[in-house]
Amino acid sequence: MISRPVLSRALTVAVMAGILWRFGYERRAVPELATGAGESRESVESRTSTSDAVTEGAPESAVWRMVDAARAGDPARYLECYTGDLKPRIRKDFQEMGPVRSRDYLLDAHRQLKGVAVRSAQMRSALEAQVPVEYVYEDRNEVQRVYVKKVDGLWKIDRVDAAERIETPVPYGTPVER
Repeated sequence: MISRPVLSRALTVAVMAGILWRFGYERRAVPELATGAGESRESVESRTSTSDAVTEGAPESAVWRMVDAARAGDPARYLECYTGDLKPRIRKDFQEMGPVRSRDYLLDAHRQLKGVAVRSAQMRSALEAQVPVEYVYEDRNEVQRVYVKKVDGLWKIDRVDAAERIETPVPYGTPVER
Protein backbone atom coordinates (compact mmCIF):
# COMPACT_ATOMS: atom_id res chain seq x y z
CA MET A 1 0.00 0.00 0.00
CA ILE A 2 1.38 3.41 -0.96
CA SER A 3 1.34 6.00 1.81
CA ARG A 4 -0.71 9.17 1.38
CA PRO A 5 2.33 11.56 1.29
CA VAL A 6 4.06 9.41 -1.35
CA LEU A 7 0.93 9.22 -3.45
CA SER A 8 0.42 12.97 -3.10
CA ARG A 9 3.98 13.72 -4.27
CA ALA A 10 3.68 11.28 -7.14
CA LEU A 11 0.38 12.80 -8.22
CA THR A 12 1.83 16.32 -8.14
CA VAL A 13 4.81 15.29 -10.26
CA ALA A 14 2.67 13.37 -12.71
CA VAL A 15 0.14 16.18 -13.10
CA MET A 16 2.95 18.62 -13.81
CA ALA A 17 4.42 16.25 -16.39
CA GLY A 18 1.05 15.66 -17.97
CA ILE A 19 0.32 19.33 -18.19
CA LEU A 20 3.60 20.07 -19.85
CA TRP A 21 3.20 17.14 -22.22
CA ARG A 22 -0.29 18.08 -23.30
CA PHE A 23 0.50 21.64 -24.25
CA GLY A 24 3.97 20.95 -25.51
CA TYR A 25 2.66 18.55 -28.11
CA GLU A 26 -0.67 20.10 -29.02
CA ARG A 27 -0.15 23.85 -28.79
CA ARG A 28 3.64 24.36 -29.03
CA ALA A 29 4.09 27.44 -26.87
CA VAL A 30 7.58 28.80 -27.25
CA PRO A 31 9.50 31.20 -25.00
CA GLU A 32 9.79 34.74 -26.31
CA LEU A 33 13.58 34.51 -26.52
CA ALA A 34 13.57 31.28 -28.54
CA THR A 35 13.33 33.07 -31.88
CA GLY A 36 16.56 33.29 -33.78
CA ALA A 37 17.85 36.15 -35.90
CA GLY A 38 15.48 36.92 -38.74
CA GLU A 39 12.95 34.37 -37.53
CA SER A 40 9.37 35.36 -36.76
CA ARG A 41 7.57 34.13 -33.66
CA GLU A 42 5.01 32.43 -35.90
CA SER A 43 7.67 30.32 -37.60
CA VAL A 44 9.04 29.20 -34.25
CA GLU A 45 5.56 28.30 -32.96
CA SER A 46 4.86 26.16 -36.01
CA ARG A 47 7.81 23.85 -35.42
CA THR A 48 6.93 20.26 -34.72
CA SER A 49 9.23 19.20 -31.91
CA THR A 50 10.06 20.64 -28.54
CA SER A 51 13.77 20.15 -29.15
CA ASP A 52 13.43 22.47 -32.14
CA ALA A 53 11.52 25.03 -30.08
CA VAL A 54 14.21 25.52 -27.44
CA THR A 55 17.90 24.83 -27.87
CA GLU A 56 19.43 22.28 -25.51
CA GLY A 57 21.62 24.98 -23.98
CA ALA A 58 18.61 27.02 -22.82
CA PRO A 59 17.25 26.67 -19.28
CA GLU A 60 13.78 25.95 -20.71
CA SER A 61 15.19 22.76 -22.24
CA ALA A 62 14.85 21.01 -18.86
CA VAL A 63 11.09 21.54 -18.95
CA TRP A 64 10.77 20.37 -22.55
CA ARG A 65 12.91 17.26 -21.95
CA MET A 66 10.63 16.41 -19.05
CA VAL A 67 7.62 16.95 -21.35
CA ASP A 68 9.15 14.62 -23.95
CA ALA A 69 9.81 11.92 -21.33
CA ALA A 70 6.30 12.18 -19.89
CA ARG A 71 4.76 12.03 -23.37
CA ALA A 72 6.75 8.88 -24.05
CA GLY A 73 5.75 7.38 -20.71
CA ASP A 74 9.44 6.91 -19.90
CA PRO A 75 9.99 7.10 -16.11
CA ALA A 76 13.78 6.68 -16.42
CA ARG A 77 14.13 9.54 -18.91
CA TYR A 78 11.66 11.59 -16.88
CA LEU A 79 13.72 11.08 -13.72
CA GLU A 80 16.89 12.22 -15.52
CA CYS A 81 15.29 15.65 -15.98
CA TYR A 82 15.54 16.27 -12.23
CA THR A 83 18.25 16.99 -9.67
CA GLY A 84 18.42 17.98 -6.02
CA ASP A 85 15.83 16.80 -3.48
CA LEU A 86 13.20 16.13 -6.16
CA LYS A 87 15.12 13.37 -7.91
CA PRO A 88 15.30 10.87 -5.02
CA ARG A 89 11.66 11.55 -4.10
CA ILE A 90 10.47 10.92 -7.65
CA ARG A 91 12.72 7.84 -7.91
CA LYS A 92 11.21 6.43 -4.69
CA ASP A 93 7.67 7.10 -5.92
CA PHE A 94 8.38 5.35 -9.24
CA GLN A 95 9.98 2.39 -7.45
CA GLU A 96 6.92 2.02 -5.21
CA MET A 97 4.57 2.20 -8.20
CA GLY A 98 6.63 -0.16 -10.35
CA PRO A 99 7.50 0.35 -14.02
CA VAL A 100 4.06 -0.27 -15.54
CA ARG A 101 2.14 1.96 -13.12
CA SER A 102 4.84 4.66 -13.39
CA ARG A 103 4.56 4.65 -17.19
CA ASP A 104 0.77 4.68 -17.10
CA TYR A 105 0.81 7.42 -14.48
CA LEU A 106 2.95 9.67 -16.68
CA LEU A 107 0.77 8.97 -19.71
CA ASP A 108 -2.58 9.41 -17.91
CA ALA A 109 -1.81 12.37 -15.64
CA HIS A 110 -2.56 15.02 -18.28
CA ARG A 111 -6.15 14.01 -19.11
CA GLN A 112 -7.67 17.35 -18.02
CA LEU A 113 -4.89 19.54 -19.41
CA LYS A 114 -5.58 21.65 -22.49
CA GLY A 115 -2.23 23.39 -22.83
CA VAL A 116 0.98 24.72 -21.33
CA ALA A 117 2.98 27.88 -21.90
CA VAL A 118 6.66 27.92 -21.04
CA ARG A 119 7.93 31.47 -20.76
CA SER A 120 11.50 32.69 -21.10
CA ALA A 121 13.78 31.79 -18.22
CA GLN A 122 14.77 34.42 -15.70
CA MET A 123 18.47 33.87 -15.02
CA ARG A 124 19.44 33.89 -11.34
CA SER A 125 23.11 33.10 -12.10
CA ALA A 126 25.08 31.40 -14.86
CA LEU A 127 24.03 28.02 -13.42
CA GLU A 128 20.51 28.71 -12.08
CA ALA A 129 17.30 30.01 -13.60
CA GLN A 130 13.60 30.29 -12.92
CA VAL A 131 11.18 29.22 -15.65
CA PRO A 132 7.55 30.42 -15.39
CA VAL A 133 5.14 27.78 -16.65
CA GLU A 134 1.39 28.22 -17.14
CA TYR A 135 -0.91 25.20 -17.27
CA VAL A 136 -4.20 25.59 -19.13
CA TYR A 137 -7.23 23.56 -18.05
CA GLU A 138 -10.79 23.79 -19.29
CA ASP A 139 -11.99 25.83 -16.28
CA ARG A 140 -8.82 27.49 -14.98
CA ASN A 141 -5.16 28.20 -15.52
CA GLU A 142 -2.36 27.50 -13.06
CA VAL A 143 0.99 29.28 -12.92
CA GLN A 144 4.04 27.62 -11.44
CA ARG A 145 7.69 28.56 -11.13
CA VAL A 146 10.13 25.80 -12.06
CA TYR A 147 13.70 26.28 -10.82
CA VAL A 148 16.43 24.73 -12.94
CA LYS A 149 20.16 24.19 -12.39
CA LYS A 150 22.92 23.41 -14.83
CA VAL A 151 24.44 20.07 -13.82
CA ASP A 152 27.37 18.70 -15.85
CA GLY A 153 26.45 21.04 -18.72
CA LEU A 154 22.76 20.05 -18.78
CA TRP A 155 19.82 22.00 -17.35
CA LYS A 156 17.77 19.99 -14.84
CA ILE A 157 14.72 20.74 -12.71
CA ASP A 158 15.83 21.39 -9.14
CA ARG A 159 12.55 22.39 -7.49
CA VAL A 160 9.07 23.71 -8.23
CA ASP A 161 6.81 26.12 -6.39
CA ALA A 162 3.20 25.27 -5.66
CA ALA A 163 0.91 26.09 -8.57
CA GLU A 164 -1.16 29.26 -8.25
CA ARG A 165 -4.71 28.92 -9.56
CA ILE A 166 -6.00 31.62 -11.92
CA GLU A 167 -9.69 31.75 -12.73
CA THR A 168 -10.44 32.27 -16.41
CA PRO A 169 -13.38 34.45 -17.46
CA VAL A 170 -14.11 32.25 -20.48
CA PRO A 171 -13.54 28.48 -20.18
CA TYR A 172 -11.11 26.91 -22.62
CA GLY A 173 -12.87 25.63 -25.73
CA THR A 174 -15.89 27.94 -25.44
CA PRO A 175 -17.19 28.61 -28.99
CA VAL A 176 -16.90 32.19 -30.19
CA GLU A 177 -20.20 33.78 -31.14
CA ARG A 178 -20.10 36.12 -34.12
